[in-house]
Amino acid sequence: WKVVGEGALLLSLSENDVLEVQLPHENWEGTETLSFTVSDPDGASAVVQAVFSVLAGYRPPVAYPDDVITQEDASVVVDALANDQHPTSQSFRLLEVSPPLHGENRMLEDGTIFYMPEADYHGEDSFEYVITDDNGG
Repeated sequence: WKVVGEGALLLSLSENDVLEVQLPHENWEGTETLSFTVSDPDGASAVVQAVFSVLAGYRPPVAYPDDVITQEDASVVVDALANDQHPTSQSFRLLEVSPPLHGENRMLEDGTIFYMPEADYHGEDSFEYVITDDNGG
């Protein structure tokens, strides 16, 4: 017998007729139809198809570090989500922001972060933010 796929899944048939199906890469998800053909010594054959659907488990959005420069005593609006991503292209949003060490910040309605350094402060400051999607990740 033999098996043929559409090309995404990696198929290997062992000598003892065990079919091994492997994903093309770790995050692959999708559907593929495999066609199994069996033939007898007289040349008669039959084909049956099996549909394999692979759904990846839940993957949360990923926040990446942001670097922003502002002048002493000048506020800045940080678009922290601009470089963040969701592995399955779902929408995501800002959930919370921690306070900075040398100033104040707040989330704005458009998903950006307003930051104002302390008066006369110059140097590095930092804060953290959390993003989420509709699944709570």
